[in-house]
Amino acid sequence: MCKKKVAFKNWVVVFYVPLAGWACNQPHHSTPQSEAMFRGDAQHSGVYMTKAVAHFKDVKWAHKTNGPVRSSPAVTNDAVYFGSGDGYLYAVDLQSGEEKWRFKTKDRIFSSPVVAEGVVYFGSDDGYLYALAGGAAETYSAPIKRSGCCA
Repeated sequence: MCKKKVAFKNWVVVFYVPLAGWACNQPHHSTPQSEAMFRGDAQHSGVYMTKAVAHFKDVKWAHKTNGPVRSSPAVTNDAVYFGSGDGYLYAVDLQSGEEKWRFKTKDRIFSSPVVAEGVVYFGSDDGYLYALAGGAAETYSAPIKRSGCCA
């Protein structure tokens, strides 16, 4: 479970290490650590196959953005990925909180990113689905077809 804390003067995102092993009587799905997505796996079971945190001592790090962060982050072995209302998708070092890279879209990002086989997938309110590989060195995008009331 990730918690986020947002200060409203300067947008600051504070991430805590996910807890694991607390869900009882849940099927255990094995998601490799190189892949990450909302609620732990494609079934959104909320089960994370990692060791539980013994206790929280303090905030490990905080990262400032220029917009609100309203989605869940994707966490891998070495990075945290999250979108912001400022239109950037951020990749932040898991241990230090230092920014590894950021990728700019044409509108805000409130979708939760997914990481699979080294590729970060996310949607933006600019109407595109993005796939970033190699630290955003390789970028792919496709328009999202809208229908119904939101077209």
